[in-house]
Amino acid sequence: MIDLLTCENPENYVKIKKLSETNKPDSFLVSAQEYADYIINKAKDYQDSNISTTFLLFDNEENKVIAYISLICDMVSSTKSEKEKSNLMNVPFNSFPAVKIAQLAVSEEEWVREKYNHVGSYLIQFASVQAHIINLNYSACRFLTVDADIEIPNVLCLEKELS
Repeated sequence: MIDLLTCENPENYVKIKKLSETNKPDSFLVSAQEYADYIINKAKDYQDSNISTTFLLFDNEENKVIAYISLICDMVSSTKSEKEKSNLMNVPFNSFPAVKIAQLAVSEEEWVREKYNHVGSYLIQFASVQAHIINLNYSACRFLTVDADIEIPNVLCLEKELS
């Protein structure tokens, strides 16, 4: 099994591409149907409307989508104690810029489960890198947040302060 977080060169096995009309999947096997519906029917329209940007994770051998992630702009509101914890007491406002993981799903096809480990964590790491790139080159970004669907088992809840 290939662990995408610990293997030396994950790009030998997978590649990440921005969603486009030419690489949009026709199907996506996942138990929560709304995640399949999103990537097949909604993600491209949301991207074209500047609502979210979606990235697809492809298996290099099969050239099939094994997972996807959609990112949006966000803000985090902080209480006084949260500002103290983040060393932000000198900042005169209580809301801070963030990038949010709005959608994330991993294919439940048998071959994907047998071949890869930590696919979702790999995409979260990708999102963190994107937030750092935004922060360094374009606009301030202090946090990475996740819009987690807590009714679905094994969903990770995350709010990460970028350093």
